[in-house]
Amino acid sequence: MTWYRRHFTIPEEEEGKRLVISFDGGGQINKVYVNGAYVGTAKGTFTDFSFDVTDYITCGDYDNVLAVQVDSTYHRDSLPPSNDDFHWMGGLHGDARMEITDPLYLDSVFYWTEKIGTETYQEGEPVLLKGRVQVANGYTDDYPVTVRTELKDADGRLAAWGGGSSADGRGSL
Repeated sequence: MTWYRRHFTIPEEEEGKRLVISFDGGGQINKVYVNGAYVGTAKGTFTDFSFDVTDYITCGDYDNVLAVQVDSTYHRDSLPPSNDDFHWMGGLHGDARMEITDPLYLDSVFYWTEKIGTETYQEGEPVLLKGRVQVANGYTDDYPVTVRTELKDADGRLAAWGGGSSADGRGSL
């Protein structure tokens, strides 16, 4: 078992905003605590993970404590690999970040392409770009939201655009 701790303060003017802590990875079972309260568990060594810690933080002149317990022991029945020839590293991997955002935010942004025409894609053929944006509203009031996505060419010129709206600031666009 390895423990990591970080003391930090959040300015009073950030009160009411959303706070998310993100990690690039940690192996293998990672338990996150803020100010002594259990926030959540993430499993897997090389998978990034995030937790919304808004409800656990005190803004202003307060010594907040982030603690992460990393269990790097082998978990044969719950995590891969079972018998692979691979050396697993313990501890946190990469960076850890805290993001402070408005309570109205983009929760998930996902884009993909679909081929047009032939069964297999041939270089130079057009494709259809599709996307889905999930909007989350942490406010108690509804807020109308419009999301516009722009696709630009290599020279920075607008090649295509699309968008959607939500009357209450919630849902998929």
